Amino acid sequence: MNTMNRTRFFISLVIMVLWTGGLEISAQLNFAKDKLYQLAPTHQPNLVIGFEAGQEVSKLVNQQPKQKAQQWSVTGLSGSFRLMNPFDNLALHARTDNRLGVTENNGSDESQLWTVNRKGDFYQITPPIVRS
Repeated sequence: MNTMNRTRFFISLVIMVLWTGGLEISAQLNFAKDKLYQLAPTHQPNLVIGFEAGQEVSKLVNQQPKQKAQQWSVTGLSGSFRLMNPFDNLALHARTDNRLGVTENNGSDESQLWTVNRKGDFYQITPPIVRS
């Protein structure tokens, strides 16, 4: 698979919904600082992004609202957003192998900065361009 197709494949995998458990989010993309979100693909709402302790790759797992490894804070940063798991202080990031990963929070790591756009009732989360 060439780089362009891998990038398109990766982007299509990360189009997600911010699962808010019934809380409405304003159209201005203001996310509550004290609220945690679950990230789910639009066509698989029972699966969310999670990770296992000690692993660097995130994965889709069955939704469990109280599972800490499935909860993310969303913080705006100069037009981009950082998706952080506050319990382990890990950021969701775009890996160079076109997979989603979790890594230590690093303010200067562009692989941790995501674009979020409102798409009807959903939010589209687009990864940064990651160069290998």
